[in-house]
Amino acid sequence: RQCLDEGITVSSLTIASSYQIPYLVNDPMMTDLALAKELGLGNPWPELELAELEETYLAVLEDKPSAVCPADVVACAGRLGYTKLAESYLPYAQSPEHERVGMLQRLLEQHPEPGMRNWDIRSMYPVFHHSVQAVSHYQPAFYCGDLTFACQQEPTYLLPTLKTDMLAFWQEFGLGEIAHIPLSGDHFTCMQHGAVEPLAEALNQRAACEVPHG
Repeated sequence: RQCLDEGITVSSLTIASSYQIPYLVNDPMMTDLALAKELGLGNPWPELELAELEETYLAVLEDKPSAVCPADVVACAGRLGYTKLAESYLPYAQSPEHERVGMLQRLLEQHPEPGMRNWDIRSMYPVFHHSVQAVSHYQPAFYCGDLTFACQQEPTYLLPTLKTDMLAFWQEFGLGEIAHIPLSGDHFTCMQHGAVEPLAEALNQRAACEVPHG
């Protein structure tokens, strides 16, 4: 968009599984659990019933809030009748970051895949959280050119409507023609080998059609 504003020709734009999360994630527990899920760590909080917590998160998001904070989760858990969850959630959410990271690290050291047991989650933890915050805080602007959007087909944890939301987002902010490429997998796996082949093929075809400069 900035190139177009400056009169610079953009030959093509391709976006893969990306959009703005439509609410602020002000609850560290939500992203902690998402990270634990992606790493296959199981339940980081033995005092909390994971099925109840997941149902509570989804119930909170059904109301399409502008932001999610621990108080929202506690209130929703109470409405759903999950009394123990409502009583125990806040102490975890308000605990120091190093304690929460330590819980995840201990689970990682017991991972069923031996190769992951030596990972240091302390290095990936701030990157994951910062990424979630960045995707929820940036202010999108309209793009007037054509674009290709490669969208994953499977739901992503805590974002079950991600596919629909992403398509709707680019249809709103992309003012030109939008070509859609479906990719198998979820938001995290759609760029892995096999799933990404349709996107790679489309990019190769486009590159072959472009006329070289000079």
